[in-house]
Amino acid sequence: MKEYLNLLQDIMRNGEYKKPARKGLPGTKELFGKQLTLDLQKGFPLLTTKAMSFNIVKNELLWFLNGDTNISTLLEKDVHIWDAMAYEYQCTVDPEIAGLSLTEYVAGVKDGSLSGQCGPVYGHCWRNFGGSVDQLENVLSSLTYKPDSRRHIISAWNPCENAHDNGFQPGCPVMMQFSFRTDHEAKKNERFLDQMLVIRSSDAFLGLPYDIADYALLQHLIVAHLNWAAIGDTQARYTGLTKVGKLHIMFGSVHIYKNYFEQVSLQLTMMDKPLPKLILKPAERPMLRKDRRFKDNRDCLWKLEDINLVGYSAGPRIKAQINVGEQD
Repeated sequence: MKEYLNLLQDIMRNGEYKKPARKGLPGTKELFGKQLTLDLQKGFPLLTTKAMSFNIVKNELLWFLNGDTNISTLLEKDVHIWDAMAYEYQCTVDPEIAGLSLTEYVAGVKDGSLSGQCGPVYGHCWRNFGGSVDQLENVLSSLTYKPDSRRHIISAWNPCENAHDNGFQPGCPVMMQFSFRTDHEAKKNERFLDQMLVIRSSDAFLGLPYDIADYALLQHLIVAHLNWAAIGDTQARYTGLTKVGKLHIMFGSVHIYKNYFEQVSLQLTMMDKPLPKLILKPAERPMLRKDRRFKDNRDCLWKLEDINLVGYSAGPRIKAQINVGEQD
């Protein structure tokens, strides 16, 4: 993950200091228009210079894939990374929530007395965009039956739902686009699936490492689905197996918050270790149920126990409090 560490160093050395973007946020050092490319053939990109929880990565991605937007599902797995976002959203839509602490709010979601809805976040955008479009299903279909298309796109930016007065904090990764690449120099003309991820605003220390792991895992799961289709679907346009390729990340603002400078400096002193390997249960079925009509949200056929890492060794945990600013 030297590419990521080089980006952190670049921001610390060359970033422009920016005032807080919203009330409740600290200032940042920021760069604009940067790019990061990771070759997923070299290992699974989970940071080794600080310890990260792959369990959080798996739970969060499956939460997205199931179209879920309620933190109650994550709380069942003891995953709390969306607690603050749900709390801020609920404070806006229900002013009485503002009288509760975050701890009291989470307890209320757990016992069912309070809503854990986050608003139309990633799961909603991916599986129910505008209330009707399952973008993930469409992309899986287009990759399978129209592999040469340039429209393998999932958008998480909806101008109609990102209005400043609705209390919703819009997502940071705003678009994924997928494309096949053939290595003609390889002995068997191997085919790879590449991804371009566009992030409008990236918290380089705390949020970006999880975004990298989430979207790399998504790329692996899509490849597993395509390989299932190549074997089991007689109408698939491509019958050879696909390998996971490169993850290209394009940034609008990529920044480090002022209150993370000390943690970033510590992380840059840590030794980078070999990346772990992702082990997936062989795909014997499609990624999604084919009879999906939004009857329920739990229809992604991947399970936590199907997804594992081997060989992960990392430095110590470097703790930092997530920054969640008020809406304008």
